[in-house]
Parts: sequence; C-alpha cells; structure tokens
Amino acid sequence: MSTTTGPEAAPKPSAKSIYEQRKRYSTVVMADVSQYHVNHLVTFCLGEEDGVHTVEDASRKLAVMDSQGRVWAQEMLLRVSPDHVKLLDPVSKEELEMYPLGAIVRCDAVVPPGRSRSLLLLVCQEPERSQPDVHFFQGRSLGAELIREDIQGALHNYRSGRGERRAAALRATQEELQRGPSPAAETPPLQRRPSVRAVISTVEPAGARGRPQVESILEAEEAGRPGPARTASIPVPASPDLGPRGPELSSLQAEREVDILNHVFDDVESFVSRLQKSAEAARVLEHRERGRRTRRRAAGEGLLTLRAKPPSEAEYTDVLQKIKYAFSLLARLRGNIANPSSPELLHFLFGPLQMIVNTSGGPEFASSVRRPHLTAEAVMLLRDNVTPRENALWTSLGDSWTLPGLELPLEEGAPYSPEFYSGWEPPATDPQGRAWEDPVEKQLQHERRRQQQSAPQVAINGHQDPELEAEPQLQPEPAGKWVLCNYDFQARNSSELSVNHRDVLQVLDDKRKWWKVRDQQGQEGYVPYNILTPHPGPRMDRNQSNARSLENSSLPPPPAPAPPPAQVRPHWTSCDSLNNLDPSEKEKFSQMLSVNEELQARLAQGRSGPSRATPGPRTSEPLLSPRSDASEVRTWLQAKGFSSGTVDALGVLTGAQLFSLQKEELRAVSPEEGARVYSQITVHRALLEDKKKVSELEAVMEKQKKKVEGETKTEII
Repeated sequence: MSTTTGPEAAPKPSAKSIYEQRKRYSTVVMADVSQYHVNHLVTFCLGEEDGVHTVEDASRKLAVMDSQGRVWAQEMLLRVSPDHVKLLDPVSKEELEMYPLGAIVRCDAVVPPGRSRSLLLLVCQEPERSQPDVHFFQGRSLGAELIREDIQGALHNYRSGRGERRAAALRATQEELQRGPSPAAETPPLQRRPSVRAVISTVEPAGARGRPQVESILEAEEAGRPGPARTASIPVPASPDLGPRGPELSSLQAEREVDILNHVFDDVESFVSRLQKSAEAARVLEHRERGRRTRRRAAGEGLLTLRAKPPSEAEYTDVLQKIKYAFSLLARLRGNIANPSSPELLHFLFGPLQMIVNTSGGPEFASSVRRPHLTAEAVMLLRDNVTPRENALWTSLGDSWTLPGLELPLEEGAPYSPEFYSGWEPPATDPQGRAWEDPVEKQLQHERRRQQQSAPQVAINGHQDPELEAEPQLQPEPAGKWVLCNYDFQARNSSELSVNHRDVLQVLDDKRKWWKVRDQQGQEGYVPYNILTPHPGPRMDRNQSNARSLENSSLPPPPAPAPPPAQVRPHWTSCDSLNNLDPSEKEKFSQMLSVNEELQARLAQGRSGPSRATPGPRTSEPLLSPRSDASEVRTWLQAKGFSSGTVDALGVLTGAQLFSLQKEELRAVSPEEGARVYSQITVHRALLEDKKKVSELEAVMEKQKKKVEGETKTEII
C-alpha cells in the first residue's frame, strides 16, 4: 500500500529502503536541504478552537483526541531548506504547505500527557492570519528531537547568518541514519484504541475449546487407501491443523489466529476513521470555498486537501479483502472467542462494510473483489446470524461474497495473505520450527480435499462400491434401498430430518447430494449423502429372518413403497443428538458436521433453480436504542439469550438507562452475565453510531467525488 491510513502505520523499513533513504539523504544534505518522513497528526488554530488558547491547551486536547481514537496520522514529507519548511505529498511530491522560516514562531519536541515519546511541535504565524497555527508531527524513522535540531539550526542560520549549528544537526542526523532506525521510532507513540477486540475464551475448559474450530476431513494417507477399507470403516474426523502436536501448540495456533483477526479489525477501523476524517476535511474545504473572496489559497488548505482526498481503488480493495478474510477467521475461531463472540463481531463488521460500499459507489465495486474466497463455515455463520438489513447488504455483493470457495472457480496466482498497515506480521513458524500456514487458505484446502474424499463412501449415483456389491448376501435384502447413518445430524428446517449415529434409513430419493430418506418412525426429510453408507436393511434376528424367508418364498416380493406425499412432513423434534456421545467424540462430530452441512447444502442446491431448498423465514432481531422503553429492553435481553434473572433485573430499565451502565455496574447486578451484557451493549452502540454516520458520510463523499471528477474534466479540457 502506497499511503498510510492509521496513526500506527509505521512499517518496519527493509534493508533496501534504509539504503535508499541514506542515499537520498546524502544527496539533499549536499544541497543544504534535508527531508524527513513524518506523520501529521493534527493542526489547531489558537483562539479559534474550543478551549485551545495556548500550546499547552493544544497538547492536552491532542491527548484527549488520542484516548478517544480520533487521531488519524497522515503520512507526508517534511523538507527543511535554508529559507523555508515545506510539507510534501509522499507520492506525488506535490507541495502541500510552505512555511517561511520567518513565520515559524516555535519549534520544539514535546511529550503529550500520558505519553513517553516526544512529538515535533511547529507553531507558525502566517502574515494574513491573526492567530498562529499549532502543528503536531511524529517522526517515522527518526525521533522528533533530531528533526527539531535541524529546524532550529536552520532558524539560527536564517537569523544570524551563521550555519555551524545546522551543519552539526545534519551530521548528527546522518550518523543516526547510519546506525539504523531506533526501535522506538518503529513504534509510533500514538496508537489508536480499537473499539472491539477478540480474545481467547476462558469459559470452557481447554479440552473443549482450546483449539481452533477447523473442518474435519480425512487425511491424505487415509484417502489413498483401497475402496473397501474406506467404505467398511467409519471415518474418524481428523484435525489436520493439529496433528500429533498436542494441545499446547493448538493453543498457540488459536492465539496466533486471534492476533491476526485483531490486526484485521485494527486496519478496518483505521480505514473507516480515514473516511470520516476525509469527509470532515471535505466539509471544511467546502465551507472555506463558499466564503473565499480571493483565489489565493489560504493557510492550511494544502493539508486539508490531502486529508480530503478519497482512498484509492487499491486501498478500497485491500480493506474489502480484509473484511472477507475476517468473516472466515470469525467462523474458524467461533469456538475459541467470547465476550464478544464471533456472531457479535460479525455484526460489528457490517457497519464499516456498509460505509465502504456506500462511499465506493455501491455494491458493484465490492462484488468484484473475489479473493479471498469465503470458507463454507463463514457462509454458514453469515447465513445464521445476519439481520435482515445486513442480509440485504450481504446478498447484494454477489456470489463472491455469498458462496463458499468450493462453488467458485479457483483463482490464479498466489493465495491471499493480508498485509497490515502497522507492518506487523504473524509468527512464521511454531516453537518447533515448522511453518505456520495461512489459516483461511488452509481451511479452503481442507474443504476442497474433503469434497474429493467424501464421494467414495457412497457414490453420487447411489451405487455401492463394486467390491461390496460382490459380497454374498446372507439374508434377503428388504425392498427398497437402505443406508446406515455414520454421524448424528440435527435438522435446521422443516425439509431436513434429524438422525442419530447408527440409524438405518430407507432412501426415497438419491438424485441429488442431499438424499431424501425415511426413518424407522416414518418421518421423512433430507440428509447429506456423505454421512451415509450402504446397508442391507433393518436388522432382524435369525429366527425372524428364516421365518420371513419361508413366508416370502411362496409369495411375490412386496411392492415398492408408495411415493412420498408432495408436502414434506415437519421433522420430529428431539433433544441434542450429541448428548449420547462422550465429550471427545462430540467435539469431533460437531466440528465435522458444522462445516459439512453448509458445504453439502450448497453443493446440492447449486447456483439457482426451482428445486433449491429455501430456509424458513428468519425473525428480525429486536431493535435496541437509547429511545427504547422497558418492554423493548426486556425483549432484546430475551432475544440475546440471557437468563431470566438477568432479564428481570435489567428489563425494568429504559434503553437510555441500560446504555449508561458501566461494566462494573452490570456485574454488580448480574455477576455471571454482566460482562456479556456489557459487550453486547458495546457492539450494539457501535452499530448504532455507524448507521448514524453513514448517511452524512455518503452525501459528503459523493459531493467530493463529483468535485474531483469535475476538476479532472476541467483539466482535460
């Protein structure tokens, strides 16, 4: 990425970039001109800003803005010459601002309250302005003290005509560059506080949730075994990410993936912050344009123009790719993170996604972002949790956002790997020196491998393995086709059928990859074909079998079962079918089926068609806002699944009262669920704020876009 979009954006320079920087610096020093990469943080006009009358006031306000996450660093070049200080666009080298040395009232390195690293302070008094401007910068590769010494040396030379101090400052800077960038310079002092962070869940024991939720597939060596061995044995779901490495490394893997997820959130929030700052700068420029009396550019407009510039197409693509990547990571880590959970963080992402889609001109651009593909788990997570409004946005983005990678053509080129604004990279190897693979790409590979390996269990056309068909039948096969269920499956709608491990089922329709079956109780519905294996029919003891054989010898075979009724019966209700398993088997099967259900549903349904299975209508999520009354608060708490005690305690409050409570107060009311209530409120508040800002931001960005297009046309003419 060519430009920086966050205050934390100070990537670690490579050896080549350090060499090029020293080379450029040596060139400009010879010309008595020095140049520094800096981040412009904020500019205050003394006396015009609320409560900012002195430099100390400006420093305190900067600290407050930083604590609220309202500081956005704008990368630029600061060039010092014998006559002036210039600010340049880092890409085009266009001059943004020029301050004659005579207009610089003060140059210093200051430490804002609560910070350990210094910032560069410039106080400039333009002749046509009644009050000075206060600018704050942070050095990207050099500390603020060295830049201050250079500028003060230039000021001393300008006022006294003697250049010894400037020469000494330039030599000190050259020596610092030769030593390489200091570690402190690589970590900017102002770090944006992300509003939402994912953390490893500590609610359940490590044995249950101490590893990432990964798709269960047969290992490659199992896939290479002969057909009878694959068909006769029940495939035990394996955990390919973990293998024999044990729970400690699986915990490290989960922590690594949560770190990746949090850095994705950081970049998404940073991009949204940039959009908001850009809109603010565009509004200020528009206001100045209306009140301008002359064509001369006013002081500070160069910085505002740079801030008002919309992100580039590549930057929009990058953030959209990260949002897609986050969807797959959230699904993968669903069993590992809590407070907030994966569904809650999913809702948080839709606010930025809506803003990004609106400011990029609509869903057409986002729909063209094909990589990375979504995993089947991610599609399932989205389908099961999005609200009606989020679903409208999600489905408008097209197949590359709504279908799993299994149903999309493979993309050419290297797999997608996110690059973060801060320059952070996840650990490349585990403690044993083995390379970590990208979690989303590996998940996609597992799903493709599973799709290839699932067919040998029962061929897609319904025939058994030829070697099994050759085996002699010891007893007459019952009429119709029968299969044995290898795993539990819980129905999700009225067209599916809940079945248990070892159930014997009669096949009614096997033309698609979801088979219609009838159980021993007469209930009918659809189940995924790859959890089934051929079976001779319902088990009978030997006496019954012999008696039935004698009886049937003089009678014609029974007729085939009557065709099922056109209307599918409602599935029979049952408790959780995993309860009969021990915890280790329960975890294996639930992980396998959670991905298998979505994958097979998509494969069976196809892209379109009248026979496509449609999930039942989803009830809209109760809305909560500061204007909600007590009954709406109670309904919202119940919809979120809180206990009756928590609902009774908090259901008497209005929305405004509930939003005003802090985490400690909620814990005092409900020790067990107070923290979760607070996280739900935090996510909900962020969603409300994003929705409120979208309309205003849309209008400003659209106007700015039209203005830029108009200027471009004028230049062409």
